[in-house]
Amino acid sequence: MNAPSQMSAQQLSAQNNAARAAVLASSVPMFQQVYSNVIQPANTPQINIPPQNVGLIRGFMLKLSATITNPSSGSSTLSLTSGGPSNLLQSIVFTDLQNYQRINTSGWHLSLLNSAKQGRPFLSSTASDSPMGYGSNYTVIKAPSTIAANTAGTINMFYWIPLAYHQNVLSGAIWANVVNATMNLQLNFANAAQAVVANTADPTLAIYQGAGAVAGVTLTNVNITLYQDYLDQLPMQNGQAILPAMDLNTIYELKNTSFNAIPTAQDFNIAYSNFRHFLSTSVIFDNQTGGAYPTAGSDVNFWSFRTANATDMRKCDPFTWSGMTRRKIQTDAPGGWYYFDTRDKPIFTTQTGNTNLVLNASTVNTGAQCLVGWEMFANVSNILGAASLAS
Repeated sequence: MNAPSQMSAQQLSAQNNAARAAVLASSVPMFQQVYSNVIQPANTPQINIPPQNVGLIRGFMLKLSATITNPSSGSSTLSLTSGGPSNLLQSIVFTDLQNYQRINTSGWHLSLLNSAKQGRPFLSSTASDSPMGYGSNYTVIKAPSTIAANTAGTINMFYWIPLAYHQNVLSGAIWANVVNATMNLQLNFANAAQAVVANTADPTLAIYQGAGAVAGVTLTNVNITLYQDYLDQLPMQNGQAILPAMDLNTIYELKNTSFNAIPTAQDFNIAYSNFRHFLSTSVIFDNQTGGAYPTAGSDVNFWSFRTANATDMRKCDPFTWSGMTRRKIQTDAPGGWYYFDTRDKPIFTTQTGNTNLVLNASTVNTGAQCLVGWEMFANVSNILGAASLAS
């Protein structure tokens, strides 16, 4: 890059950062309820919510509760799966003002990403060394570990659905002060057959697993509350709102896809597409058989980030990767779940050449697949020319 272009990029960045600082310093943070409803997933598996066209939107907090009823006739005790209440939402899709899908991902991916960015399991409570009763005193994210026959259980789940990367890093935020365009948030809920599966079925995307018959189990009364987080009363100059142009020209994307036909003891490549900066990759190696997973890490030889010249930037066994995950969320992800953090130096294939996440599995059971969640930045002006994500 020549010197004038470099200077221009520096000036643009400086202007964006100055505008961002002005917005954060003087605008009013708003957190308002914009939607509330109770649905029955058997009748209404999908809802569409138009966000409020107001302010600089940073994201949404979604609060859910639901009732799972385990009947008495021929049923058995239901046990919580690894994904648990995160699987109440099977998918989340957010379409922006330009009709581009910024978010099209799963409940488990959003839950894991929320945890990684918070630095511990999302909205968890940890006991403090205090005699004043600090601890887990409120119903936030909760689900009974088991639901006995002839019993009902209530699950509670929260998701932070981000548009901006962070509360104070506005990359991806949407200026919604418009009247001639609409956005849409689509929520797709699990039905009873997806939410509760038999002990011999794949539990990856279920909430509970039963040791016997589960045909009569019901999922009802999904209570939905959506809050919109935005900045209002932005600073003005010459009658126009001061806006961080580079932040608004950035899309913060969350997408997911799946891969199958995984070989045993051979490298399996999961490709990163061009024109995006990948901040993290979340993977479930869904290698269950008969409803049960192998012992965590026992079915993987290694995971690697590999460039086109066959150089491994990071190559570790699953236990070492788990150690890195502990540094991010202070605990282990569920068995078979992997979180690969690259936000300190995002994967940008335009600079590094074709890059792959490589899985070398020691054991591959019938029907095994990798469910992959991507977190990435994209530039609005480049996104239409970018390749689609591999699948």
